[in-house]
Amino acid sequence: MAKKMNSSTLDAAGNGRIDWIDIAKGIGIVLVVVGHTALEDSGLGRFIYSFHMPLFFFLSGYLFSVHKYTGFAAFIKKKATTLLIPYFLFASVSYIYFLLRYHFGDANYYKDLDLLQVFTGIFYSAGTREWMDFNLPLWFLTCLFVVECMYYMFSRMVQTNSGMMLILVICSAVGYLDSLLNSLKLPWGIDVAFTAVVFYGMGNLLKPAYRSLLSRPAVQQAAAACICLCVNLFLLRHQVNLNMKRYGDYFDFYLAAAAGITFCLLIASLIRTLPPLAYLGRQSLIIMSFHMPLLNISTKVLNHVGVIPNPYAFEGMRAVITLLLLVPVIYGLNKFAPFALGKRKKTVQADRSQWMDRTNRHPV
Repeated sequence: MAKKMNSSTLDAAGNGRIDWIDIAKGIGIVLVVVGHTALEDSGLGRFIYSFHMPLFFFLSGYLFSVHKYTGFAAFIKKKATTLLIPYFLFASVSYIYFLLRYHFGDANYYKDLDLLQVFTGIFYSAGTREWMDFNLPLWFLTCLFVVECMYYMFSRMVQTNSGMMLILVICSAVGYLDSLLNSLKLPWGIDVAFTAVVFYGMGNLLKPAYRSLLSRPAVQQAAAACICLCVNLFLLRHQVNLNMKRYGDYFDFYLAAAAGITFCLLIASLIRTLPPLAYLGRQSLIIMSFHMPLLNISTKVLNHVGVIPNPYAFEGMRAVITLLLLVPVIYGLNKFAPFALGKRKKTVQADRSQWMDRTNRHPV
């Protein structure tokens, strides 16, 4: 008899959050910022791209429970509030910034772009320069919305782990074949969603296994992390990019991503408490949405300061400056426009209280 699906959300701390997930999201969002520097084509970039976006889909799936919602309408309303409202607000602001850069920036960089197509990209939301040069990383928000809707419907269709695993295998095959046969980017990352939903499903279906792994003694977790890192590095034969549907070898892609995700979760579990990193994790939506324009500003700041000969030092400083520039953005949005994040004011105040409480209990 097939095993019933487990959809309960466990591991939560007394404040209702899961500490190691905030840490894992913090690690992931730092990797996103670093990955969008010029280091993308380096060995470090290849390592980051092998799992950093699958990680966010995995964590979203880990937190998913079909029983949280009274029906599909309630589910859609919740996801539209937390994903689509932020997307359209941030895309609109980013497009205004794009227009300023278009008219006052490097003419050669923008000469091949169609202003109308980029504007249409706000609604088409396909993660390419032609459609979303105003702020490419925003592709993740609409794609995650599609993935969440897909998985919700799958969860209503099947009631067993084995049935869900079969659906995910089919999705992985569809996503991989699409990457080989179809160069067209579909709206809202629908094409990417067939691959991304596999990681979302992994997070949901394998929740009990990961809870068990992350509850083991620290020495065993450290050993497992080393093994996962070695497996990931061994499988880095191809430059992959989830958004661009560059997966390389089918098995290498999924195994390297799974190893990288597990490595990150083990490190997060071992760290467990680091308030600044957890804070970045809790604010990952804002960082994901605004880091790209601020990376451009960071470049201008460093170029004005002077030449930094080491490319790793230059790109590392770009990432650090970008994260620092994001602090007032995070503060301003949470304090003055929580609706833009799909939050109520009391939720923001609770987050701030948790930050102060953790900082006092765990000084860094």
